Amino acid sequence: MEENTIYNDETMVMVMKNMSDALSQRNIRFLCVSNEQVDKNNYQGLDVVTGPEDPVGDLFALASCDYIIGPPSTFSIFASYFGDVPLYVINEPSDLFQLDSFTVFSGL
Repeated sequence: MEENTIYNDETMVMVMKNMSDALSQRNIRFLCVSNEQVDKNNYQGLDVVTGPEDPVGDLFALASCDYIIGPPSTFSIFASYFGDVPLYVINEPSDLFQLDSFTVFSGL
């Protein structure tokens, strides 16, 4: 992710650690997909895998997750809708969230 955005690797690590806290009773693996190269070395201490790195494969991979977290994106919304997966949109990265902050996008 670009360093000049609020959705850089440091921000995503902070959000992912918040998610780890929210799911502290479970083993967690994060699937990271992006339209940019994902450097797993920037996510030390987190169990991170990357998607197939093509749009359709990434969309199907996200749709099969238990939860989706990401910046405001039609891609994430569609994955939530398609897979009936709860989504949390990161509007303010420093906000703490709980599992009840997630919703499934149900369409128009």
